[in-house]
Amino acid sequence: MYLENTVSKPPTINFYGKANNYKMFGYCSLLANTGPNSITVIKKGKIIVEFEDIEDNNIVKDTYHLYIPPLLCSGITVGKRLINYYNHLVVQSVNQGTTAVIKFNPDKRGAFASLIGLNQKTFPDYSKGFIIPSNLININSVTLEHKITAKEKDHLISIEGEWTDHISFNKVRYWSSEEHKLPYLQKHVTILPSDSSLREDVKVFKEGNLDEAQKLKEEYEQIQRTDRELRKKKKLA
Repeated sequence: MYLENTVSKPPTINFYGKANNYKMFGYCSLLANTGPNSITVIKKGKIIVEFEDIEDNNIVKDTYHLYIPPLLCSGITVGKRLINYYNHLVVQSVNQGTTAVIKFNPDKRGAFASLIGLNQKTFPDYSKGFIIPSNLININSVTLEHKITAKEKDHLISIEGEWTDHISFNKVRYWSSEEHKLPYLQKHVTILPSDSSLREDVKVFKEGNLDEAQKLKEEYEQIQRTDRELRKKKKLA
């Protein structure tokens, strides 16, 4: 997995990862909206996953586009601090022409309901959704807003679970955190020349020369701003 911070404002990360039967790549920009007691993080960009499986001795390929929902961190100043997704996660299969829509915390109660003691029956990380034909959903790739025209009879598969623990399709559990542990990640001996650990300001900072590190950091930022303006002129931003 390779990650690189390519734009400072808004913070934008380009990434590329490869495994045995799939690869993922794209970029993601982070936008934050602050409230009196919360921070909402919105991820915009292109997140693409390409699978290459073998079925009946034939290579089967499929490409998926992911639209990540906002992340809400509440309890910043008062109350219990919680982090959870809200709204919908949308995953579109290019080859199969189907789209998965997953709603996070669908049973969340409003502030008034909580005040009068109406607590929800499911955990905040509970999620529920369905798979439908892609022609029954319209997605704005810029704002990430979407409109679903599908009815319940159009649902091809039902989805249910808790995104931190397990997920089921048509009530059959396909993944759980108990059965599928994260593999041990080992850092490469060789790294990209653009890796942040090789930046001159980072090296000087580790040596304790804060004034020189700040000066070098500002020089890097000026280079990034210049590059951004050049991309705008070439309509590549």
